[in-house]
Amino acid sequence: AREFIKDGTAPKVVLWNAVDLGYLTVQAGKLLADKRLTPGEHTMGRLEHIQVGSGTGPEPTSEVLLGPPLVFDRENIDQYDF
Repeated sequence: AREFIKDGTAPKVVLWNAVDLGYLTVQAGKLLADKRLTPGEHTMGRLEHIQVGSGTGPEPTSEVLLGPPLVFDRENIDQYDF
């Protein structure tokens, strides 16, 4: 995506850490299965400051947020080498 950010085709590209996202999914799934997924801030295994909120809709749901994504733009793209 570096080429497209630099030439202006894509002003920004957003990524989450896929390893952490998968890890969080397993941790949250276990808490959900054990009926222990509650709103608030949690430590889930090696991940800290995980926010769990109440979702919206007709069924009881929860939103589990890994945190802010990494946003690449012209200002920071050269700081990364992948």
